[in-house]
Amino acid sequence: MEQKRFVIEVAGLRPDLQRKALSMYDGDKERAEDAVSELFLRLWQSRDKLDEVRSMAAYCHTLLHHLIIDDLRASRTQTLDERQVTTASTEGLERYELSELLRQAISTLPELRRRVYELHELQGYPNEEIAELLNIRVDAVHNHLSRARRQLREYLLPLI
Repeated sequence: MEQKRFVIEVAGLRPDLQRKALSMYDGDKERAEDAVSELFLRLWQSRDKLDEVRSMAAYCHTLLHHLIIDDLRASRTQTLDERQVTTASTEGLERYELSELLRQAISTLPELRRRVYELHELQGYPNEEIAELLNIRVDAVHNHLSRARRQLREYLLPLI
């Protein structure tokens, strides 16, 4: 796609895309602008493939939606280490010790079971997405979660 055509077809969608981004980010103008700019950058980098797109508006809106969802997930996702409380208070110390015990218990899980548990419990992914990400069936995700919880309970119960 030529630069002139890109400017006409893609850049003309900017106001609609910014409104969509603004609504998805609950009014955060900076994040919305960053998302739209990131979208335009990606589109420009893959402009050779844009001639195959039938509806540029639908394509741009879909890509923007996916970009924002990925960004929101990334900002929502916290690792176990980020959740640890490091205050000097007794309550903070107890929470820190408990989170350390939980981290140790999670590390004893078999790889696939640990991955399923982390994706579901720590990162908030639904079972269907976990199954898709790990190329396993949804009922296998249920089984791994159940076994992981049981194994964690057995590991932690004597320690608490």
